[in-house]
Amino acid sequence: MGHYLPAALNQLFQDDILNDLQCPDHPNRVSNERILQYIKLGVEIDNPSFAVLESVTIADPLLPSVAVNSAVKEMVEAILGDSSLYRCGSVLRNIHFIDFEIALDQERKIAVPFPQDDELAHVTNIQRVAVICAPASAFCLGSVHPKDRLALKVRHLKTLGYQVALVAEHEFDKLSEDERVVFLKNAIFGE
Repeated sequence: MGHYLPAALNQLFQDDILNDLQCPDHPNRVSNERILQYIKLGVEIDNPSFAVLESVTIADPLLPSVAVNSAVKEMVEAILGDSSLYRCGSVLRNIHFIDFEIALDQERKIAVPFPQDDELAHVTNIQRVAVICAPASAFCLGSVHPKDRLALKVRHLKTLGYQVALVAEHEFDKLSEDERVVFLKNAIFGE
């Protein structure tokens, strides 16, 4: 996107507006906090020099309890074979749930052990893949084109350097076991 109206953001991030939106008595407090987190992350990604964000404090939203798709997990384990080659159920920036994170070599041919968190920022010879499982409601009607929060998550992840492998659960469930393996290999390794 990259198009932010500084006047509108400055107004939104004023202390009195933020306090009102995050007031414990506000009926939409949790939703407001999540939306503010999305806006703040989007601005940080697109325009890190935006001055107002340095002083803004937004409560971390409570993440809904999310479980990874067991059928996809079974296939990821079958494809990779070693649990040290992926992370399961990680959360990025207290906002985005990632079902599986996989580190690949630069050519996206081989899965490699995941570096420690403090090493990850300095490693340039790996490609990070985020496998995201989503229900039919996260896609445009009758398609596998992401919409709303899923589209925003994909955009943020790509901007942060991830390759995104989307798994539409309603389509994945229709596949045979062999088709699932082929689908995930293509999605992860770009084959």
